Amino acid sequence: MIGIFTAYPQNDLGLTVLKTGRGVFLRGTRVAVMSLNAAQEHLKAGILPAVNQLEALNPHFQGLYDNETVFRLCGGSTALDHYVLWLSKCQWLGCDAKHYVPYPVGNNGSICICRSCEHKLNTQVIPDKLVDISRQNRIAFILNHICEQMGQPADRQLSQADIFVWCLRNNLQSHLPSALLHNLLDYEPNESTGKECDISPSYAPLELLGKRLSEVGHG
Repeated sequence: MIGIFTAYPQNDLGLTVLKTGRGVFLRGTRVAVMSLNAAQEHLKAGILPAVNQLEALNPHFQGLYDNETVFRLCGGSTALDHYVLWLSKCQWLGCDAKHYVPYPVGNNGSICICRSCEHKLNTQVIPDKLVDISRQNRIAFILNHICEQMGQPADRQLSQADIFVWCLRNNLQSHLPSALLHNLLDYEPNESTGKECDISPSYAPLELLGKRLSEVGHG
């Protein structure tokens, strides 16, 4: 569910009132309010960074996005450079130019800049801001590749389950954290009491995953 409202800050009260309608005679900011699904509950309250895919912010997947095997499966540096070039905007100084180039930054990251900025960056230390942008580009590139591989349109919001299935197809489940696997498999590990009567088995996440896959004929 997504609701469209006009926001009116009440500075004296420290509140913001959301009203329906455009409020023709009052000034306000139009905002969209959406309900979160289970895969988005981890997001913190407040304004989200400008990302096309909310799963780019999922802390459980950050290790996956930094993994070199995953990066190579998505096409590696050549494909990433092609992706950022299509952004067609200077991500450093915001210059309005006709020609842009991909510029390598950080550990297998890349940004899109104009040729003028390229010359400037060749003679100075890379700003931290550009390292952050290059990582955001890398994550967006990986998620865009997953969308394509899953046969989904680029504007569709991926879920945790979508990324999980893609990892299964590419035998990458070992790169997912245990907590996420337990959550996606809807399984709470049992803590052993050390007593002889304690016979409830508790599986390691990957062992449980293998068991579930074998049960549906994919083991």
